[in-house]
Amino acid sequence: MKNNYILINIFLTLIVLVSVAFAQEIPNINDALNYLQTYKFGMNREPLEPILEAIKTTQNNPAKQEQLSKQLVAILPKCFIDGKRFIARQLVVIATPSVVPGIEPLLKDKETIDIACRILEQIPGKEATQSLIKVLKQESTSEDDKVAIINSLGRRKDDSSVETLAQYLDNPSPKIQSSVIIALGSIGGKESGNVLWNWAKNKSMLENLDVQSSLLKIASQLELSEKDRALEIYSSLFNNDKVIPVSRGYALRGLVQLKGKEAFNEVWQSVDSEDAILSSTAIDLLKDKSFSDELLLEKCVNTLKTANPRLQLGILEVVASRKISGAISQILDLAENADGEVKISAIQCLGRMGDNRAVEPLVNIVLNGPREIKDIAKDALIKLDNPDTNKYLIEKVQKGNAEVKKLAVDLLTERRSIEAKEIIKNALSKNDKDILDGAINYYAVLGNEEDLSFLFDKLMADAENSSAYLPAISLIIDRVRDEGRKVTLITDQWKKCKNDLQKKSLITLLGNIKSPEACAMLESLWSNEPNLKVSILQSIGQCDDANTLQKIVDEISQEANEEVKNVGILSSLNILRTLNMADRQKYDYYVSLWKMAGDNPSLQKNILGGLAKLSLLEVLDFIEGRNINNAVKADWANARFSVAKNICFSYPSKTIPILEEMLPNLKDNQAKELEYLLNGLKNKGEYIGSWSVSGPYRMEDYGARRLFDEVSFPPETDMSSVKDWRILPIKVRGDGLIYADLAEFSGGAVECVAYVACKITVPEPAEAKILLGSNDGVKVWLNGNLVHSFAEGRTMTPDQDQFPVKLQKDNVLLMAVYNQGAAWEFTMKLQGIASGKISIEPYIP
Repeated sequence: MKNNYILINIFLTLIVLVSVAFAQEIPNINDALNYLQTYKFGMNREPLEPILEAIKTTQNNPAKQEQLSKQLVAILPKCFIDGKRFIARQLVVIATPSVVPGIEPLLKDKETIDIACRILEQIPGKEATQSLIKVLKQESTSEDDKVAIINSLGRRKDDSSVETLAQYLDNPSPKIQSSVIIALGSIGGKESGNVLWNWAKNKSMLENLDVQSSLLKIASQLELSEKDRALEIYSSLFNNDKVIPVSRGYALRGLVQLKGKEAFNEVWQSVDSEDAILSSTAIDLLKDKSFSDELLLEKCVNTLKTANPRLQLGILEVVASRKISGAISQILDLAENADGEVKISAIQCLGRMGDNRAVEPLVNIVLNGPREIKDIAKDALIKLDNPDTNKYLIEKVQKGNAEVKKLAVDLLTERRSIEAKEIIKNALSKNDKDILDGAINYYAVLGNEEDLSFLFDKLMADAENSSAYLPAISLIIDRVRDEGRKVTLITDQWKKCKNDLQKKSLITLLGNIKSPEACAMLESLWSNEPNLKVSILQSIGQCDDANTLQKIVDEISQEANEEVKNVGILSSLNILRTLNMADRQKYDYYVSLWKMAGDNPSLQKNILGGLAKLSLLEVLDFIEGRNINNAVKADWANARFSVAKNICFSYPSKTIPILEEMLPNLKDNQAKELEYLLNGLKNKGEYIGSWSVSGPYRMEDYGARRLFDEVSFPPETDMSSVKDWRILPIKVRGDGLIYADLAEFSGGAVECVAYVACKITVPEPAEAKILLGSNDGVKVWLNGNLVHSFAEGRTMTPDQDQFPVKLQKDNVLLMAVYNQGAAWEFTMKLQGIASGKISIEPYIP
């Protein structure tokens, strides 16, 4: 009794589980079906979600798919067109043959035939095919609807429709006839092939493009099962001159596939075809191993010299690809005696074949041939893949005349011949001046740390040519990964120096490293080598280090030697140009350097050039306050104009007179750009043009989209702590659009973000509206609160984002603008506040 009770409980539990599973398989979708009958495009799609969920639960369950299909088909006639299209998308996935009768009426309605065809194309079984054929045969079916049905029959690939389709091949409607031809090609197979092939032959329709395409599809399917029929199709298409070259080319490939080497004659005659497509197809086929080298060699040798240029070019391409060395004599003859393209192609062929017999003739062409051919022959020698070629060239380095030796060293370098290093080293050791430059370049390209000892010895010993060794040594050191090791490799040579010239060479090498370690070493030499201060300053000017800059400025401010001071100023300016430093800090340095420069016009010009790139009101005031002589006047005017243009939207009253004063001196695009700018300044309207900018900010391995999602840089977290806020230059388009081009401002940075900010002051708290356009994503904060964001890439369109904001009396507006690549820009308006009652200034902490 107890066991029976247990069994009953298990049975009841199973019933419950099955019921739950069944309920999960087909959720209640009645409400969704009712909503679908009223659905139109643009309405909320959320009520339709239960239908989509139901579709998922019927996977791998034909019975449930049939049940759900019938529910959807039942309401089809009651739905608007958008609802019908929604149902069609679902039935494509789940429809079964049982719903075909419910779909068939849709084939007779112009509004729904495309929906019905789409569904019926996917339903398995003969029922869908028969339904399509039934409506196709009805006299009431229009021409366009017949075309749609025929296309669906083709996509179904059901050969039971071939007999019916054949009846429409002679239809007077070109559209119907064309759709039938294409459908038969899509269905393929023996029956479809027989129908289309026999009809095309009897009606002389091989010139029809649709016929060609469909027959080629069918033939490719018949290659295994009906080889003779496939051959007949390929041969007829290939041998018909009125068939388009593309189709003849595909037919030729089919012949090679089926006949192999027996198709050689057809391929060979096509190489000489006047049609480039057919000729290139034949050349590609001859490159294949379907045809033996012996067969090709016989034809090439007998034909190459006497063939017309077009055929010669084709043969040369084949010989080069197959590396048929037996034709080398004929190719050498063409390289020497042919003209134009054939000569060039023969030379290139020699390089690709890899036959060492071509080396000496190619060398002679490089040395003695026409200028336009020399580089081609040299390139062929570089590419010639044969180890004996390097042996030949090494021998020429040892025994050739000066011209031959130079060429041999250049070629060994380009060919990356490591085995030549010992020979070239010996030549340098013997001070062989014929190859000095080429040999040093060889080491620059192929040298490694082990070669530095030899090169340093040459640097020290060969005073006349010491500077020639510096680039090679510098490049080898640059390939060393450890920065400290780079410095050590140079300083280890210091004790070997016997004069200042040698020390200057090492100082130059230290400057080329540009690392903090190299800068530190140069700074230490400043105190220990007073006679070398000029050289040290010239090298240290290549460092990108703020601490080094400060040390230089401190040193030269106390320097009595005018030459040393002037070189120090130039070095400081070099560092300032490359240093990522806030504009305000750079400005302070430029002011200090100006005071040190005195009346030196060359130094003043350099300083003005640096000031011109800054965006600060103080910079403009400083420039205008300088007393300059005529030698510097033009540079002063350009710097004044550049800074005024950079800050004009933030300080219009100060800058507009300067810009108007400069306008008559500009021409063409520069004048037009300034006219647009002045027009924007005087008609700014609702645009916000007063911005400070910080950035760009980036992180290694982070794209802009990932930065948007995961990273907050300092302007987001603590605006006032950021030191590099500077005024953002603004541009104006011809249509009056006021915008910022961050890509131009940042020098083309990508996958990064920049922050822009401004201060907005209004008399009383007020509601307003921001209209924003950007490329790419943005985040906007007002008084520390995120008020808008858009993450995706896009093209900037004015007013593409619009959102309300609540302004306090004093406000800070911050925006992050992300760049995923290419253009990087934004434009913004503020609506709802009268222009006379609002003050907008760039953000300055």
